Amino acid sequence: MANNKQTVSLLRKNKQEQVAVLQELGFTNVTATTKASLFPIYVKWANGLLDCTIAVNRLSDGRAFYFSKEEWILLPQATKAQFLIRGIRLRSHGMSFVMAISALTGAPWGPASDIARVPNYQGSGELYSDRKAEEYNQIILSSISNGNGDTAIELCRDYKAFTQEIDGREDTSTWVMGTVAHYMEVQRYRKEIDDCMAAALGEGYRTPRNTIMTCLEYDATKMWCVTLSSGYVYYDYNKTSTSYYYLPISIEA
Repeated sequence: MANNKQTVSLLRKNKQEQVAVLQELGFTNVTATTKASLFPIYVKWANGLLDCTIAVNRLSDGRAFYFSKEEWILLPQATKAQFLIRGIRLRSHGMSFVMAISALTGAPWGPASDIARVPNYQGSGELYSDRKAEEYNQIILSSISNGNGDTAIELCRDYKAFTQEIDGREDTSTWVMGTVAHYMEVQRYRKEIDDCMAAALGEGYRTPRNTIMTCLEYDATKMWCVTLSSGYVYYDYNKTSTSYYYLPISIEA
């Protein structure tokens, strides 16, 4: 029978192996000091939907809070008035991001040229797992010379869920155009998002059903899009067209 020292050593070794697996799954904030009791939560998060919540910021100090639809419905109206709605947070398949309330249109994707260091995906494979939206947005933005703020990439960057002038507090979130992976999650958990939007904003609100531009390229003239009504992924969309939609997201740890 193992003595106490051997048992502790075995448990520590097992935990180190579990930490390594979770880090490989994308949870880089998990370390040997993370409570082992949290590991089942991370496993659930890695394999599907952890939760879908209403993301808000407290008007008085800007602190972020997240409410389930049930929690929000039970709040008194006076308490709800203390918060500004930022969007809907989705935590699923290892991702965590806040989706803006509405999709917008009327702007071209970005530069009508091949952007170095942004992958030109010609098929499946990593197209569906690439989540480097913040990195690619920065690369694309840096390639825009004399930007007028009129491309979808720039408009995602400049999006504000609320402002000091209108609402009494400035939204300081980092908003970006997502990848195929992000918008596929939106489509996959559309019902849960619909329920949160209806609870927070009224029955007339729901997840956009439009064709959404992503920050991933197909080639020099086309980008990948996701149709949120069906989950269909397209690449034959011209970057210069102004007829497609963009849906800002804010990626969170």
